Amino acid sequence: MKLGNKIFTILGTVFTFVGVLVFVLGIFLYVKTSSMSDFSGDPVAGILIGGIVGATFIIAGIPFIIVPHAIKKKNENLIANGRKLVGEVEEIGLNYQVMINGRHPYIVYAKYVDPTYGYIYKFKSGSVYFNPHDSYDIGDSIDIYVDPSNMKKHYVDVKDKLGDMVRDFT
Repeated sequence: MKLGNKIFTILGTVFTFVGVLVFVLGIFLYVKTSSMSDFSGDPVAGILIGGIVGATFIIAGIPFIIVPHAIKKKNENLIANGRKLVGEVEEIGLNYQVMINGRHPYIVYAKYVDPTYGYIYKFKSGSVYFNPHDSYDIGDSIDIYVDPSNMKKHYVDVKDKLGDMVRDFT
């Protein structure tokens, strides 16, 4: 599992767990306070507060779990059933829309030239959480998987060619 997916899965699990915990705690407090004869407060408030806060955390946590798995499934489907193109790395940049632990992930921009018509197709990878400069230079070949009926649905297969060889502690 990639680092980004691990982080999102952990966040989703924590949010969902806290949501379920607060929700159950709200129900527990409602049951306990409604059975107390000397309780002067409103027992419905406990379930409302617990329910609303718990449901909010659950609703916030579930997408963190579902979205990375849906993206992974889509990419696996493109690799299994899509058309494989061999493009070339055009640029390696940073994804400034995402920041994890004060660092931006990388994005690899690639292009494919259709040999039949000469059209140039440009593609962008998802966020890459290792330094692709260690594996790719501008102009290197890279695998791109596309949906044959819609090339906007694509997956740029950025591989860490060095794998465990590089330890970046910067």
